[in-house]
Amino acid sequence: MKTSQYLKEMSQKDIHQLTKELSKQQQHLQELCQSLAMGKIKNYREIRLTKHQIARLLTLINIQALKMVETDDTKAKEHHEQK
Repeated sequence: MKTSQYLKEMSQKDIHQLTKELSKQQQHLQELCQSLAMGKIKNYREIRLTKHQIARLLTLINIQALKMVETDDTKAKEHHEQK
């Protein structure tokens, strides 16, 4: 899957789905590292690609968390102004 397509697909998911995907990718990375230690892995590049996927997911999670905080702050300001 191309990166732009992956990012587009992931950006449409909510924060809970992103954390599930993050957990899945972290588990996959752990399995790859174990395979590397045992000498079973042939494609070393997959480790790097998985790390990049994890970084992208963390970025998307942080962006969504910031959006949630901003909307909460906006709602709090509106509520405070109404009083």
